[in-house]
Parts: sequence; C-alpha cells; structure tokens
Amino acid sequence: MCFVFACAMQIPLTWAWVYMHRDHSDANSRLLLFCLHGAQSPLTPVNVEIRRYAGVRAISIGTMDWPGVIFEPDATSYDPAVTTQDDPFWPFSVFDFYPAATAPARWPTGVPDREARFRSTGPSVQWTAKAYAIGWPFLSLVGRSDRIPASNAWEQSAVFLLQTPMNPLTGTYDELPLCCRPRWMPFAANAAIYTAFLMLATWATRSSFSALRSIPRRSRGLCPACAYDLRATPPGSPCPECGAGLM
Repeated sequence: MCFVFACAMQIPLTWAWVYMHRDHSDANSRLLLFCLHGAQSPLTPVNVEIRRYAGVRAISIGTMDWPGVIFEPDATSYDPAVTTQDDPFWPFSVFDFYPAATAPARWPTGVPDREARFRSTGPSVQWTAKAYAIGWPFLSLVGRSDRIPASNAWEQSAVFLLQTPMNPLTGTYDELPLCCRPRWMPFAANAAIYTAFLMLATWATRSSFSALRSIPRRSRGLCPACAYDLRATPPGSPCPECGAGLM
C-alpha cells in the first residue's frame, strides 16, 4: 500500500521539487559535435547545451552554422556507443534526436576558432529539440519539445512548460519542465526510497503518539495501551484486559 501511494505521489512531489528549486543556480555546459549521417554525407555541426541542477536536467539541441569551427583532438571526441552520465545526451540517446545518424567508433568534436569570436558575424544556432529529465534522487520523469519547421512553433510531448516570473538579475523568463513520462527503473527506485521514508515516518509518528499517550495513563494507574484500571492489579502483572503493559 505504501509503495502504491509513493508511486501515485511521485509525479506531484517531483513537480513540487522543480518549482521549489527554480531559483537555484544552474550548472551549464556546452558541446559542439559533428554528427555523421552516412559514410558519404557531410558532417552536421550539432550544438548541445545542458542546464542542470539538483533534480533537473534540460538539454537543448540545435544545428550550428558557424564556419569558424575547428576540431578538437581525438582524445576528446564523442563516442555515441557509450551511454553514461558523462554523455551530454544522457538520460536520452543521441539517436532519439538524430535517428538517421550513423554510429562510428567516435564522432569528432569542435570548438569555436578564437579569431572567429571577434568577427562581425557570430554563431547561428537553429534549435531543433529540447529534452527534459526531472526527479530526485534519480531522474525518473522525461519529456521533450520539438520545433515544427513549417510553423516555427514548438510541440510539447509529455511535458508542461511553466513560465516563471522574470528574473531581475538576468531579465529573462525561465521555463520549468513538468514532465510526466516515467523512466520505469528510476521511477521504481524513487518509489522504493519514498516508501522507506514513508514507513519510517509512519512508525516514528505512531511510536511518538503512543509514548505521549501512555504518560498520563501511567500517572493515573491505567494501562498505557488500553487505559484499563490497573490499581487493583498486583505490581509487575500484565494488564488483565489486553495482556500488555507491566505495572
């Protein structure tokens, strides 16, 4: 019963967590990949920007149009076959966004040319998708938004984007991702942790209530469990009514 209740309450609790931590500072990172769509196809510059803080991870993916880009050494190239928490697309897969991409041993990465930063024409990023994962301690709920090229509008899938008031420091509006599609293994793990906390809290509450209730009963010579009058009962004998409580 506690596990079912924890599963039912996980989505609203996670949404509340996201809302309460909306003002926390983000840890931002950015990666420029060169995605391969086939052996004879040209490289597609893909810009990946990641915002993350406790319980929230937001990934923005777009096509980069900036000729002033150079390759990084092979040591920092991206391996799409490795799906760990160090993967910029984690907990998603790069193939969720680029299904036709090939998976060689490694994809080259890139950085902007230093001289290109001072040119009059800056980088141009055409955002194509935004993915979100929320949950604590494990990211258990996901959702995404995809840009529709024909209308240039965004279509949400399993996510509600709640706009927050303007941040006076940055002058921008933030969007809180309220996802509702579960990742079943992390969802079950979170539910198990919530169940353990719920059972512990229930036991502690009942024990505290019983202890507080027994104090006035003992002072009046009553059974601490059922309040039976034990004044005529020999000391050290159990309660003749319920069998509990030695006086």
